[in-house]
Amino acid sequence: MTEKKEVGKYAKKTPGPRRGRTGNTKTLKKKFLLIYAKKMANISEACKALKMSRRTYYDWMENDPKFVEIIEDIQEDEIDWAESKLKERIKEKDTTANIFFLKTKGKKRGYIEKTESEFSGGVDLRISRIITKDKPPE
Repeated sequence: MTEKKEVGKYAKKTPGPRRGRTGNTKTLKKKFLLIYAKKMANISEACKALKMSRRTYYDWMENDPKFVEIIEDIQEDEIDWAESKLKERIKEKDTTANIFFLKTKGKKRGYIEKTESEFSGGVDLRISRIITKDKPPE
């Protein structure tokens, strides 16, 4: 798929019209999505290109589930692209790329440098004594 078609697929999914201070929000969202995809899912770069605030982007994210869905699709596309580039490097016998891949995708097979622990619940922290400058510790 060409870049123009790839980026254009997001504009077709853009949520319906809404009007705000900036005029036609639907049009602005479409432009944002196109630029966001071209800028490799960089929020700041897309906002700067449209001279809009990040707050506008976050408002859309909070209030428009369809917009969120499209943003997540773009982000997934970026991850897919990066993975494909990593795999190209592995095919070129790049040892560093191979190690990185195994450390991230091969964890279940033991390709890790440290043990990862996960826990839930609270932490009860109590201070048994307080040391001040005026009074030495007992």
